[in-house]
Amino acid sequence: MSGCTTTQLKAEFPEPPSNCMIPAPSLKLLEDGKLSNAEGIIVDNYSAYYTAVDRLDCLQDWANSQKKIK
Repeated sequence: MSGCTTTQLKAEFPEPPSNCMIPAPSLKLLEDGKLSNAEGIIVDNYSAYYTAVDRLDCLQDWANSQKKIK
C-alpha cells in the first residue's frame, strides 16, 4: 500500500530592500569632556537617530506589504 509521501517544502522569503537593511551607526561620544565639540556631536547623533528611524519605517512598511501578498 502506498500513501502520501512526506515532502518538505521550503518557502522562499523575499529579501528586504537593501536600503532598509543598512545597520545603524554607533553614536558619537563626547571626547574627554570637551564641551566645545558637544554641539556638533549632538547634531550628528540626532541625524544618525533619524536616519535609523527612517530605515526602520522602511523595513516595517516592507514587512507589512509582504503580509498582504500572502
